[in-house]
Amino acid sequence: MEPRLTTQDLILCACSAEVARALGVDRARASQLCGWALHEAWPDADLPGVLESYAKLIDAYPDKIGWGVWLFVREGVVIGDGGFHGPPKDGRVQIGYSIVPQLQRRGYATQAVGALCGWAFGHGARCVNAECDASNQASVRVLEKCGLKRIGGNKMLYWALTTPLRA
Repeated sequence: MEPRLTTQDLILCACSAEVARALGVDRARASQLCGWALHEAWPDADLPGVLESYAKLIDAYPDKIGWGVWLFVREGVVIGDGGFHGPPKDGRVQIGYSIVPQLQRRGYATQAVGALCGWAFGHGARCVNAECDASNQASVRVLEKCGLKRIGGNKMLYWALTTPLRA
């Protein structure tokens, strides 16, 4: 079974290779496989390209599930995704996330990023990195609320979290 996390409003589930492959070609099949409806605005245009390589990684290394794509589910509907750009390298992982536009600014990204950071530290990561465009103030607030510290950048901002937040 895929790893799952629960927040106040969300269920986060690591995406299986089977669901990842289906998402690129058959939304109805992907919905059936994961057991949730898919929001009409999800996934965004960037995700399908990532899913193919992610599915290959999980097929080859099933123990790496969790170090890639996670589905963000609210009330039985996938409303976003996020996760890591692969397993830790030298203890570091990079996190990314996305919530459908209609449901942004409701705290869902903050909940998801916080939960994923906690999961990463609990599974061997020593640092979680992120980046966002300086003009993306919503993302800046998410990263700040989750305890990441700005470590550089001008137009593109770079962030790091080296100590997990205490609940």
